[in-house]
Amino acid sequence: MAIRNLYTIGYEGSDLDSFIEALAHLGITTVLDIRELPLSRKRGFSKTPLSGALAEVGIGYRHERALGCPPEIRNRLRHDGDYRRYFEAFNRYLLTQLDVVEHLVAELDGSVALLCYERDPAYCHRRSVAEQMRELFALIPRHVAVPA
Repeated sequence: MAIRNLYTIGYEGSDLDSFIEALAHLGITTVLDIRELPLSRKRGFSKTPLSGALAEVGIGYRHERALGCPPEIRNRLRHDGDYRRYFEAFNRYLLTQLDVVEHLVAELDGSVALLCYERDPAYCHRRSVAEQMRELFALIPRHVAVPA
């Protein structure tokens, strides 16, 4: 088993039905939730309801807390708004989690979508996780925007 296709997706601005429809259209087999805490104020996007809704259409769900952005890095971004510093700090953290990345790439099968909140991957840590998978495993990530 191994990941064959890698996507990244954020649910900002979308509803659950549109989000799931986009995943199904892409042929996603597993959503890999890389939020540190898989909770959302947006209806349907917390871990339990999301995993249930995905299961109803045959899409797997996995949460991997270790690939979430640590609170101290997120909190600094909220305070100073410095994305360059944010990504530098997250990328340093991510280097400590490469064993998790390697395990997931070997364990998961098919088309996998890395999930976080932000619609634009330029402002989301999933961009860094996808880039690390590209560097280590030659997986070419496709960043997907769900129609709003």
